[in-house]
Amino acid sequence: MIDPRELRLMKALDYCLKGFDADNEAISRGSAWDGKPIEVKGDKLPLPSLVFMCLVVFRGYRYWGKDEKLLWTIPFKYKSYPLLLSYRKFGLQILSNSGTAPSQALVNEVLRQLNKAIRVTEKLVQPYAEQQVKAGNVTVVNSYHKLNMMYRFFRRKAKERFRRAARAPTSLALGEGGLIAPLLSWRVRHQHEGAYYGTAMIDAFFSRLEHLLVLILPFVGFDSVHEDLVAFISAGWKDKFKRVFDVKHDRLAKSLYDQLDSIRERYRNPLTHGYFEKEGASLYFHVPGLYAVPVRLSKFREGLHYSFYPITETSLDEVCQVFDKTDKLLKSGAPGKGFLFAKSGLDIAFDASSRAKLRIACSSNKSLKEYIEWMAHWDTILTNMDW
Repeated sequence: MIDPRELRLMKALDYCLKGFDADNEAISRGSAWDGKPIEVKGDKLPLPSLVFMCLVVFRGYRYWGKDEKLLWTIPFKYKSYPLLLSYRKFGLQILSNSGTAPSQALVNEVLRQLNKAIRVTEKLVQPYAEQQVKAGNVTVVNSYHKLNMMYRFFRRKAKERFRRAARAPTSLALGEGGLIAPLLSWRVRHQHEGAYYGTAMIDAFFSRLEHLLVLILPFVGFDSVHEDLVAFISAGWKDKFKRVFDVKHDRLAKSLYDQLDSIRERYRNPLTHGYFEKEGASLYFHVPGLYAVPVRLSKFREGLHYSFYPITETSLDEVCQVFDKTDKLLKSGAPGKGFLFAKSGLDIAFDASSRAKLRIACSSNKSLKEYIEWMAHWDTILTNMDW
């Protein structure tokens, strides 16, 4: 039975592609790689993958396959004018497949209608995309290096600022009249900046940690039949950590889990929620004769508001020690193989076939490194389209 929604979308696609026809004559004549490129601004071109699905998958247009620096070319006609859509290393191109270039007005019409058509195509593809995601037939983009560089940058800057706060220039020593204000101003400014960089470092570390725990998942027995990848990605860092590490039986993992939780509760949560702590800890209740008193009273000393600086040099060092121990844990055992793969920068596929290859590759560190080298080689070929 035909889905009424799909039927409506197919009719909408036909309307958007009015004037378009497959150019099977060009296919029968053979490949026409000498098409003349037409100058088009990048922001006017539609998404290549959706163009392919629109014209080839849903409309049945034939196409030419790979060539040097080229993935595919679709010959078509618009209002009887022969054109080519070609996906090359540097993006999608529209080319003239005749001796004369089309008018700019005609090219604009083609692009305008294609961009409308791919919006319909996206709706047609969505149910299939959701099925693929549910089945785990997806690839997760590896952003480890981007997040790691962010974390390392803020960490380096925080330590640098705290060091500078303690080492004021000799020119700021007590001057005429014994003024101490310039020295205090120097220290306060750099301690503030150290605290700002420190809080950014904590935020970057937890972002990197959550990302790593997703990338590591195929290396610790992910099962697409019984586990929901989207739900896992959407879960908080605690659930991710407990899925990858056995905090019930691994004492080190449990200890680091508790310490990370404490760091998050003390620093990250208030700063990501408008500087407000949980359970009214940022509030003061009114007592006649005492004015305003902290709601949490004895626990107030543990909160951000008690300290002049959210993070001091001492607390920064303590946090960094926990983070370093967590990285050491991430690099050990089965998660360590996932960490090694993440450091390669390669994207990680979650489909059953790819996970099976990973299991074989993980039989030893040597075979995993060889597998990573092989994957990196093919990634370079795909990126550069060096067929």
